[in-house]
Amino acid sequence: MATETAHSLPTSEFPTRAAALVLAVEALVLLAYFGVTANAVTQPRYVLYPFVWMNVALYAVWRLSPADPPDWARHLADFAGVGYFLLLAFLGGLLAVFGPDHAHSHIHGLQVTMASPGYGPRVGYVGSWFHVYVVPYRVVGYAALAYLLSAAIRDASVGSLRAVSGALGVVTCIGCAFPLVASLAGSGGVLAGVAATATAYPLDVSTAAFLGAVAALSWRPGGA
Repeated sequence: MATETAHSLPTSEFPTRAAALVLAVEALVLLAYFGVTANAVTQPRYVLYPFVWMNVALYAVWRLSPADPPDWARHLADFAGVGYFLLLAFLGGLLAVFGPDHAHSHIHGLQVTMASPGYGPRVGYVGSWFHVYVVPYRVVGYAALAYLLSAAIRDASVGSLRAVSGALGVVTCIGCAFPLVASLAGSGGVLAGVAATATAYPLDVSTAAFLGAVAALSWRPGGA
């Protein structure tokens, strides 16, 4: 009597095929955008950075399997993840709260701005005392960091908190501190020189910080 054997795609083969498909679609989107618009590529790395953010973010989330902790730890992890996302969005300029006399008080309502894929389409809403912007690559990147932080807390709750506390500290520093670098530019001395260098290449530095944050939050002592 013949028996049926289940065939499944090898785990090492599926990500490769999926990654190839994703990269092909992204290349087509870029070609289509620059083919139908008058925009030209002057700095290729800036065109590619948003896809670096989004691809790394999605891969890091895909490969992670968080622990199933007690309810109190799960709620704590979820709360921390949401808070971390809001903090990053605020420091990154996606969220802002201001008074009625702010500089753009004459601009209100929904705004949609087309831009290079990843940077756009940029959707925003400006109210009388706040604004919310959706920049695709930053939303995806910040959401991934928030998820990774939540997952790290879940893992810590069922293992060794000490084992991941260092990684969380690193991420808190490099994930949130960069938007504050610009404020150091006027402080004078060595800090001013460092800040001036960083702010001259803001997207380069923020991309490096993002990659470092993903690596730190994805790292697990003794595991993948």
